Amino acid sequence: MADNKMPFVTSKALKRTPATKENKDRIKYMDSHEFSFKFDKVTGKFVSVIECESD
Repeated sequence: MADNKMPFVTSKALKRTPATKENKDRIKYMDSHEFSFKFDKVTGKFVSVIECESD
């Protein structure tokens, strides 16, 4: 990589765009919940569990 510390896919700095309300709400939701994923050994199905985090 060159000394200008730019990613190899671009030759000039990319502008930063502000996060949308939808994105901010999604991040807030993900930060306030606990996610777990597993395969149920009995049914063989993929199971996802989403629980509110307690403070």
